[in-house]
Amino acid sequence: MQCRRCGHDNESGANFCSSCGATLGDADETTVSLGLLEDRQELEAELGALLINEIITHKGVEVAGQLPPELQSYTAFHSGVSTASKDPAAAKALAEFLTTPAAAAVFKAKGQEPG
Repeated sequence: MQCRRCGHDNESGANFCSSCGATLGDADETTVSLGLLEDRQELEAELGALLINEIITHKGVEVAGQLPPELQSYTAFHSGVSTASKDPAAAKALAEFLTTPAAAAVFKAKGQEPG
């Protein structure tokens, strides 16, 4: 299906353009623009798109759902031990622990998707 906004050819059945994120098909397209808000300490919104682990830490905010797979983007994290580390064995042990099933359970509970 071709995107009306950018012309990108998307897979059949896609709901959103994998290039620009526009709604595909017959759905109405809604654009939300946030300008600079002077003298405002907080922004009230009904819908937002953030990293899930950032959403779940705020009181009064709930996760409505994940983005469609064609719009998902994953960030890989890597670890290393500095040659200047004061306790390289402890740093290495932590790095190794972060790859265990026990750590994966904590990551999942905090909204992360361990891989």
